[in-house]
Formats: sequence, structure tokens, C-alpha cells
Amino acid sequence: MPRDYAKKSAPKKKKRGASRGKKQATVPLGLWLITVAAVLGLAGALIYIKWFNPKSQSSIVSPKPQQSSASKSTNSTNKSINNSGVDEVDEVPFYEVHKDLTNKKVEIPKEDLKLPDHYKKFFYTMPCGSFREPSRADELKAMIAMSGSSSEISQVQYQGTTWYRVQLGPFNSKRAAERIRHRLQDNGIHDCKINQHLKKD
Repeated sequence: MPRDYAKKSAPKKKKRGASRGKKQATVPLGLWLITVAAVLGLAGALIYIKWFNPKSQSSIVSPKPQQSSASKSTNSTNKSINNSGVDEVDEVPFYEVHKDLTNKKVEIPKEDLKLPDHYKKFFYTMPCGSFREPSRADELKAMIAMSGSSSEISQVQYQGTTWYRVQLGPFNSKRAAERIRHRLQDNGIHDCKINQHLKKD
């Protein structure tokens, strides 16, 4: 009997993703159990450390400063004085360091208060300008007077020419001369110089 090859059914095509999906879906049950047990164990350890571990709570609390014997005695007296049965707040102990320092006297030897020997050997002058015209010297003297200091005009002979020098001093210390020179500089007078001279016995 002749065969009908035209009606022969075509071979069924296998789905490519079906076999892969079945292979991927099969995860061992033991792996799931191990994963769940590890997560639960970690969560339990965290809960225990945070809420039920007394060592962690004691480490979080800051340690109280140690009280001295004087402060302990004051605290005990404050607690014993309470007669009404109500807890009173402990008073802060009073330290008398500031009082001791304010009432303390410092004695300085008289030898340290004496002036050094070179202090008595020198005096200081401060010339501020020399002019050929006496009018310019008078003008500078007036400016110095307006700043609150007094000066003198002296005639000086130099190479056969008469000069009019405006000078301040004498001063017993260089510090006093420096103080007046700074004041003059604030008032626009910048040419003053300090000269040191040896006192004659």
C-alpha cells in the first residue's frame, strides 16, 4: 500500500527555554534552610547585643568621676540633714581656690626692686629737627606743643653756620622717650631720634 508522505506530520519542535527553566527552578532545599537559619541567627545575635547584654550597656554608660573625700563628706551630710523624707538634690561642693589666690600675698625681695646700675648712668634726649631759619624751628615747636609735649630750641654751630635744633628731653629712661616719640608719630612728626648720653659724675 502506497504511503502518503504529504500528510506526514512534521516533528514537534522542542521549546528551548522549557528545559532551562526546569533546571534553574530546582534549588536544593538544604540551601534554603541554611540561608534562613543564618539570617535568623544573625538577627538574634544583634537583638541580644543591643537589649539583653549587660556588658554592652555598662560600656555605653559613661563612668562617673571619682569624688574626693571632702565632696563625699559634704554629700553624706546633705543626705543626713533631710528630715522631710523627700530626696534632696546634692549640692555641688564649693572649692575655695579662687579665694585662696585672691588673698595670697606675694613678697618680692627689695633687691629685685632696685633699679639696675646702668639705669642711673645714662640719660636720653630726642632731637626732632634742625633748621637754618628760626621760623621753621618755631613751627615745629608749636606742632610738638599741640601733641602734648614740650620742646626747646637751641642754637648749634656747624661748619660756621648757625642751626636751630628742636629737641625734647632729657629723659631718665629710654622707655619714656619711646612713649613720647610714638605719640609724636601719631600726630605726623616722624623725624625724632633718641640719643643716649652718659651722665657726668
